[in-house]
Amino acid sequence: MRPSGLILTMLLITGSLSCSGDIRAQSPHTLTTPGAIIHFPAGRKDAALDYLRAFPEVRASLRRRSGAALGKGVIIELVTGIEELRARAEALGGRTPDSFIEGLAFSRQRHVLIRLDASGSTWHRIQGLLTHELAHVAIDEFRMRPDAAAIPRWLDEGIAQYLEGGPVTALFWELPVRARLGFLIPLAELDKAFFEPGGRRAAAYVQAESLTEFMVRAGGGVRELLELLGEGVSLKLAVRKLTFMDLEEIETLWIEDLESDVAATMRSLGPLAFALFIGLASAAGLIRRHRRKLVIEERWAREEEAEAQGPGKD
Repeated sequence: MRPSGLILTMLLITGSLSCSGDIRAQSPHTLTTPGAIIHFPAGRKDAALDYLRAFPEVRASLRRRSGAALGKGVIIELVTGIEELRARAEALGGRTPDSFIEGLAFSRQRHVLIRLDASGSTWHRIQGLLTHELAHVAIDEFRMRPDAAAIPRWLDEGIAQYLEGGPVTALFWELPVRARLGFLIPLAELDKAFFEPGGRRAAAYVQAESLTEFMVRAGGGVRELLELLGEGVSLKLAVRKLTFMDLEEIETLWIEDLESDVAATMRSLGPLAFALFIGLASAAGLIRRHRRKLVIEERWAREEEAEAQGPGKD
């Protein structure tokens, strides 16, 4: 149980904090900073202090790049790993996340969950994870405007990934190969792919980021795009207004851009070609050894046969 006096103190410190009402009773370890409450597991105050220091810079960057006010407070909850993330996601009313998910944002509750065992622990990675999850909260501010247009899941994730600027994954380098082979998820199916299990869902995140980045390069700035969507302009009209192209044209040009990325294709095929070469070389070596073994065994057999017959007679 959480003491009501403690919650009141937190509200006064953070100022108009909108919380989810599900703060962990079993984890009383808490830090506060203007605009945020940070909950952390026992013995991980060092990590909580890192996020506490990162929060003001991340919020200022998101305000500048997205145009979101981010005036209300947020809850940042640090969890030990995937099992605790899944338990907390269920408690907050969310879906069970895949093992590769490193954080979750419950934007309406302004409550984010971040795994402490996420890949990398550098300052840049901490900022990236926090940026990604708070970006969802920022995007939701535009979605909640009275006349706002729909913001599809792929764009929500794509903007969060783009603003995060996280490490490039192997799946990202595989996109040109997937484009050449026709294995990309069509834009019309991309939203649905986020709710499908396994590799297709992981690919949806990567495609969303790549497509969003291409759209930004084509002239569709994040801040300008979100402002138009918040004003009620549909995504198709907003993209056309910013890039002078239809969304379908953006998708076609994006695929062509991926297909033309020969260097990235070679980076993707390089390890595969190397592995194939090693495999073939190993197989050839085994064949040669087997042949030598047969020759030696045949020679030994002839020698044993000659010894068995004894010395030759005139």
